[in-house]
Amino acid sequence: MPSSPVPPPSSPVAGTADLLRTYGLPEYAPVDQLRALTRVAAALCGTPTAVVNLLDESFQHQVGAVGFCGSTTSVTDSLCAVTQGRPALRHVPDAVLEPAFAGNPWVDGRIGNVRFYASAPIVLTDGRPIGSLCVFADEPGGLAAPQQDALGDLARQAAVLIEQAQQAREAAGQAALFRLVADGSADVLCRLAPSGAVRYVSPSLRHVLGHDPAVDVPAEELLRIDPEDLPEVQDAMRRVLSRGRSASVLFRAGHADGSSRWLEARIAPIRREDGSVAELHAAARDVTERVRAAQDLAQVAEQAAGLVETCADALVSIDEDNTVVDWNPAAAQTFGWSRDEAIGRDLSDLIIPEEFRAQHRAGLGRLRAGGQARILGQQVQVTGQRRDGSRLPVELTLWRSRGRDGWRYNAFLRDVTERVAAEAALGAARDDAERRAALTTAILQTIDVGVVACDAQGRLTAFNRAAHQLHGRTEEPGVDPAEWAVRDDLRAEDGETVLAEDQVPLSRALSGEEVSDVPLVIAPQGMVPRTVSVDGRVMHDSAGRLLGAVVALKDVTQARAHAQELTEARDQALASTRAKTAFLAAASHEIRTPLNGVLGTLELLGLEQLTAKQTEYVAVARRSGEALLRLLNDVLDLSKAETTAVDLTSEVFSPGDVARDVTTAMRPVAARKGLSVVLDAAVDDCLVGDPGRLRQVLMNLVGNAVKFTADGQVTVAVELHPSGTDRTRLRLSVRDTGAGMDADELAALFQPFSQGAQGQRYGGTGLGLALSQQLVELMGGRVDVQSAPGSGSTFVVEVDLPRAQEAPETSVGRTTPAQADEPPAGRRAPRVLIADDSETNLMVASALLGSIGADVVTVEDGDEAVAAVAREHFDLVLLDNQMPRMSGIEAATAIRALPGPSGTTRLVALTAGTGEDQRAAFEAAGVEGFLTKPVRLADFRLLLEEASAGQA
Repeated sequence: MPSSPVPPPSSPVAGTADLLRTYGLPEYAPVDQLRALTRVAAALCGTPTAVVNLLDESFQHQVGAVGFCGSTTSVTDSLCAVTQGRPALRHVPDAVLEPAFAGNPWVDGRIGNVRFYASAPIVLTDGRPIGSLCVFADEPGGLAAPQQDALGDLARQAAVLIEQAQQAREAAGQAALFRLVADGSADVLCRLAPSGAVRYVSPSLRHVLGHDPAVDVPAEELLRIDPEDLPEVQDAMRRVLSRGRSASVLFRAGHADGSSRWLEARIAPIRREDGSVAELHAAARDVTERVRAAQDLAQVAEQAAGLVETCADALVSIDEDNTVVDWNPAAAQTFGWSRDEAIGRDLSDLIIPEEFRAQHRAGLGRLRAGGQARILGQQVQVTGQRRDGSRLPVELTLWRSRGRDGWRYNAFLRDVTERVAAEAALGAARDDAERRAALTTAILQTIDVGVVACDAQGRLTAFNRAAHQLHGRTEEPGVDPAEWAVRDDLRAEDGETVLAEDQVPLSRALSGEEVSDVPLVIAPQGMVPRTVSVDGRVMHDSAGRLLGAVVALKDVTQARAHAQELTEARDQALASTRAKTAFLAAASHEIRTPLNGVLGTLELLGLEQLTAKQTEYVAVARRSGEALLRLLNDVLDLSKAETTAVDLTSEVFSPGDVARDVTTAMRPVAARKGLSVVLDAAVDDCLVGDPGRLRQVLMNLVGNAVKFTADGQVTVAVELHPSGTDRTRLRLSVRDTGAGMDADELAALFQPFSQGAQGQRYGGTGLGLALSQQLVELMGGRVDVQSAPGSGSTFVVEVDLPRAQEAPETSVGRTTPAQADEPPAGRRAPRVLIADDSETNLMVASALLGSIGADVVTVEDGDEAVAAVAREHFDLVLLDNQMPRMSGIEAATAIRALPGPSGTTRLVALTAGTGEDQRAAFEAAGVEGFLTKPVRLADFRLLLEEASAGQA
């Protein structure tokens, strides 16, 4: 049988010689594994022979066979070379009938008699064919489909065995190389199991860490990894195992001598065929010196960076092109540009005023050209510019340093605005101090107040012109304060007692004593003594150290004389006032006594059966007497008000009730003139004040309004307005529809004894408004009036009073009782004792009391009243004050001293005196009531009602 031609160059066999050499074939083929595989193939396919053939351009190499003893044959005769061109399995039931095998010595009997033939290509994982797995027999045959698939699987397993053999050979070579490198390396080389156990460590471990190499121990134990760094090393190993990529880690390892060494390790994974990591290779280098140098450098850099970042001065760096390359926080705060905004910008555009930019660029150009900078290493003051365009004075310190990219120009820039301002202020303060010193000197030499000062040791340091004049000398008195006191004859206020040294005001001030308005007499020899008022104080500096003391001497000789004259004039005025008061009190007493007789007698006449004409005469007389009494009361009240002798009460009252009382009393009077009195008092709040005086003021104003109004009405209004947290403003207004007043009348309206045109028409004393104004002003208020001719008048009283916390107590039984000449049935007549030295007063009082059912006993002196009360029982005792032997006050004191019920007899003063001092004296003596003459029948009736109530 002719032999088959050699496959053309394009045959799949071409180029496989290099591939076989790469895999070390056939020399390093895994013969035993492949022979086992062919036995499986022969058994599986039911053939006596199975062969693994590796093909190159010239030969066919049998590297594993069963039932066949060949080794290497020419590729020309190879059946596998024919089938190699097809990547799929080749199945030939009878080779004799296969055209591709025609003339092949394996088929035609020259080498063999192959009839059945099947071949599966052996293809490496990269897709390159390297040989085939074939089975054949001398008889025709065939493979079922599962057998064909199994043959293909075995061919692929043959490829795996070949590749694994190659990898094992390479691994062995690498291991040998690794050991060769490791044994001669200065680095510590390790092979580690995935668990971290050491499989190999190079001998350099002794040199690096002083330990003997060991295996099957944890790497952290062998390398004595610092516990603080161990987590980072373990994390690096986990990353290599999970990601399959190399990683580096820096850690501290313990040396045998107890020190620590810094190691930098590179860890790489070694993979298995399935891609899993078989082991880790690590190379650790001692980088202790490098790390320490880096740490030192980092510390220096950190310190420098911290200095730059925390420096209070702005730090700015520029390159040779004037571009900003560094800009610290202080620069951002000083100039308003952030670091991000400043870096890369031209410095001139940021902080240099426009008029200085050309000069700056010229200086920078000189430096680039090799010139010298006059300001390098020096501190100079320049003008900078903030982001908002404002200017600021800057202290500049400039230096330059060489960098990778050329020269850098660095500057510390300090904002000296405050310092410049302080220097300016200091200069201004210095100028001001000089001006003040000159001014002080001028003042000291021109004022008429003597000024004397001393230092902390008491030596005199200042003695101005006025002080010289007071002492009668032109030269300095010396440096010793004791000499000052002796030479200038300093005396006490009496002008006689010579002052001891410690009593001299300057010495007292130096000791820290407060010297204020201290009188002193300076009596130099041959001069008229001068009285001075001395004020002084000690002087300390800002640290509290004693500097000295200073006193001011004010000549009060004439002022004292003038004050003495004023004192004498005041005493004379007070004596005159007291005389006037005493005269008015005496006049009041003397006038009230006969008035009491007149009005009392007229009231008694009114009780008689009189004719109409007689009744009219009595009424006229009574009105005249009442007018005279009002005049007397107004004069007394005005006198008291002018001397502020009026005592204001402080009690809770209702302003509405006061106004209601006044309008109720005035309505009958107004009705007789055809007038109406309207009250607008929708207020219920209570205040604290003197309701009696307010009633007196309002009665005067309403009375005037009724008197001076011909027709129409009088309106009284009460208003309350808040005034502060606990006070209320009371506003009382009285508006009439009278004739009104012009400006001239209004100007003199509140003057005593002054009357307008209507007053002259209707009559009056002109005292009522003056008195009302005085009373309201005593309460802290004011009276205003608005009027115009033909438009009526409105009087307004405003006064601020405290708000009451509770309502006033209502008086029970204070209304005028019904007239009754006889006491009620079953009750005896009240017994009344009257003590008065005036027969007229006794007659009038007895008659009035008798007219309303009293049993009256009269005596003419106080001692008689005491004897009568001690002798018999009285329900009421009325005491005059001015009696010949014993005054009413003395009699009241004596009665209160009587034993038993006599000492508790009800006592009421019945006197013509109106002074508050007399009222107080009666109260102190135990008197329970006070009646001022002239007395009315209604007053007596009220007294008897109270006495009868006590009797019941």
